[in-house]
Amino acid sequence: MSKKRSTKPGSRAKPRSSSRHNPFRSLADHRNNACINNFMQFEELAEHYRDSANTLVACTAENRSVLDVHVYAICFLYRHAFELQLKGLFWQSGYALNGDKRLWMNHGLRSLWGEVEKRGRKLLRTDFPLTTKEAAWVKQLFADIEEHDPQSDAFRYPIDTKKQRTHPSLTNVNVRALRESVYEVSTLLGRVHDMVAYHYSQRSEWDAENK
Repeated sequence: MSKKRSTKPGSRAKPRSSSRHNPFRSLADHRNNACINNFMQFEELAEHYRDSANTLVACTAENRSVLDVHVYAICFLYRHAFELQLKGLFWQSGYALNGDKRLWMNHGLRSLWGEVEKRGRKLLRTDFPLTTKEAAWVKQLFADIEEHDPQSDAFRYPIDTKKQRTHPSLTNVNVRALRESVYEVSTLLGRVHDMVAYHYSQRSEWDAENK
């Protein structure tokens, strides 16, 4: 477990330079300029969040002293990756079915998965790529996550909107098991995405040709 560090008033380190630069632009030290992609889809952005969480998990394996530091970001990043993946599936399946491009605006994973599964089965019929057991496993992981983080704020804030502790019954998270579970379920959702994306592209082409 990492040790808590106390900071005395006025003891914080001062910035190394008095110069001020807007970090949201390209600067002279070009090796540190990250490129922003403004044309990503939900699935691609979800993958970036998962990769970031995986990198933090790898850091904890190399240095156990940061395990209790990174766990909050790890949990949030994985959860948000799922939310992005599901929201992409929701609107693509809706468009493929009936041209509906409305987005899902809530944060509940189980309710969102329920809608995605319903739309997926309606769109794909017997080609729906998950078995009953696999679909249940997806739902179970989301239930495990929402037991401690129902609205995607438990690992971002120490208290909720009612000024209560956000996860009072949670004492440990096994980040290795979490990473493995996330990989398995995101792979299952990826199979659904591949088939929904095909029908989405077919609908898009048809609409473009018949404007």
